[in-house]
Amino acid sequence: MAAAAWGNGFNTEDGVTIQTTKFAEAIVGSYPSSSTNKTNTASWALKGLCTSFTVSVGQDAASPDVGGSTHFIVFVDGAEKAQESKGPYDQPTELTVDVTGGNRLELLDLRTHQDGHNVWGSPRIACSQNPSPKK
Repeated sequence: MAAAAWGNGFNTEDGVTIQTTKFAEAIVGSYPSSSTNKTNTASWALKGLCTSFTVSVGQDAASPDVGGSTHFIVFVDGAEKAQESKGPYDQPTELTVDVTGGNRLELLDLRTHQDGHNVWGSPRIACSQNPSPKK
């Protein structure tokens, strides 16, 4: 499903590893960001058609700099629904968020210039129908 908005700090990558767990598909955040500078934000228009969002989060094992922790935050319609902090040597954590009736899903990851690249591994959105079908 195509994103409604995609910040320039996010990229899609194949074959990304968090510690020893490899993800065939992932979203990777690589720019420094803060909660006031939402460079690393991506969002999807759900149109109330989806029920859950599941993703595994952690730092990319191949990050060029693993100097600190990173933070993953999931919002639905502007309300924070999940937050996870990960250090450079942590195993991935799977998050499952109830998005039932939600209109907008937003992912935000935070790091400083010294932190590792954030990985949103194997992101999945369960929907009754595609909220953004190709025309």
